[in-house]
Amino acid sequence: MAWNNPSNGFGTSGNTWLDDVEPTASSSVDDYANIQRQALREQDKGLDTLADIISRQKSMAQGIATEIDIHNEILDDITDAMDDNHGRLVRNTRNIAKVSRKSDTCCYWVVIVLLMIIIIVISVV
Repeated sequence: MAWNNPSNGFGTSGNTWLDDVEPTASSSVDDYANIQRQALREQDKGLDTLADIISRQKSMAQGIATEIDIHNEILDDITDAMDDNHGRLVRNTRNIAKVSRKSDTCCYWVVIVLLMIIIIVISVV
């Protein structure tokens, strides 16, 4: 029969609202219309459930987007702070190098002055 032919869209081809129906001579158009209405109600329930799921996912996605925006702001603040600290580090490294050079020169002057005093003391004695 045409009811069980999978190529015509009826029977076991995936139309679940007709899968349980056995065609008989006593089947009426009203019976099939009731079955079709029931199938449409089940589809509507499924679509309502799908709409609820999508709505929840949308809310979750909006929450995630808000969190990402907050985290991006935090990362921007951290980046700015790191740039400021890097600038201070470079500046302080330069200052330390200057002080180090000056302290080396100071030691040389102290040694020169001490040697001069020693030379003067030796020459006087």
